[in-house]
Amino acid sequence: MNRQKRQTRVAGGPAPGAAILALLLAMGATSPASARQELDLTRRYDVGQRFQYRLVQTETRGDQTSRVEAVSDHEVVAGADGGSPFERVRWLSLGEAGGADDTAARALAPYTLALGAEERLESPRPAGSVALLGMVTDLQTFYVAVSRGLGLDQLKAVGDAHVRPELVIGDFEDGQAILSGRDCTRATLRLVAVEESEVVVEARFEPPSQSCLDPDATPAAGEVPENFRMVRRAGPGVLDLHGHESFVILSRLRRSDGQLRAADMTNQLDLEGRMCADVALAACNAIPPIHRTRRVSLELIEAH
Repeated sequence: MNRQKRQTRVAGGPAPGAAILALLLAMGATSPASARQELDLTRRYDVGQRFQYRLVQTETRGDQTSRVEAVSDHEVVAGADGGSPFERVRWLSLGEAGGADDTAARALAPYTLALGAEERLESPRPAGSVALLGMVTDLQTFYVAVSRGLGLDQLKAVGDAHVRPELVIGDFEDGQAILSGRDCTRATLRLVAVEESEVVVEARFEPPSQSCLDPDATPAAGEVPENFRMVRRAGPGVLDLHGHESFVILSRLRRSDGQLRAADMTNQLDLEGRMCADVALAACNAIPPIHRTRRVSLELIEAH
């Protein structure tokens, strides 16, 4: 099953970034003077700037590991009538060159993303390529994780943390393969390190204490409510999945203009489900639990 995300509405286990995070703190990557310095991490755009991001996803299920790579292209353009600049995004490649997913990525119409004072964080939900939908929404998630809507402007010194009062809601159906999909998380943003030219920010998304899928559900004492539900086509049948999702993103931002330079995301899914005969979810049989770990890295490719 390919993990799909997410039309995000904004204004579990140790992550691989945890070792990096501990190393940074142990080495004293942030001086006391830097920790006290007032920070402004707002994204500041230069019209005409061009850059690309390479996204690499590795997924582990049991003893099987898969890998897929994609490249997005970004051009900073001026807003209409003097409005704020924004990024025009298009996809240059996805997976095997010339394959169906690659063709779908190249054919996807350019769309807008923007950080900064006026954020635009909604992405399209392309149908027909589950892999493309995943990459588009993963890129969006990386942007959300360093957004003012999540509380980036509240971080001024190392150790500062901001818990977003509202839940982060994801709706990720595509109308074809994904018949319905919803998740929700409680987001916490924390400033990990301040270096000479970059800062390190951790975004942690975890299941909330109250159910967001069933408002009437009351969890048992000590129980973490489920925060993930998806119904998707699987061959001639329909797969109905539910359970817990969490993810952690460790991002590096350039201090001079707030640009996202690199990031690593670990996404954990622990699900139960059933295989059903049709979209009415009739004639269903339980399937074994699914434990899935996705790791996605983002790397800035400078324009020359």
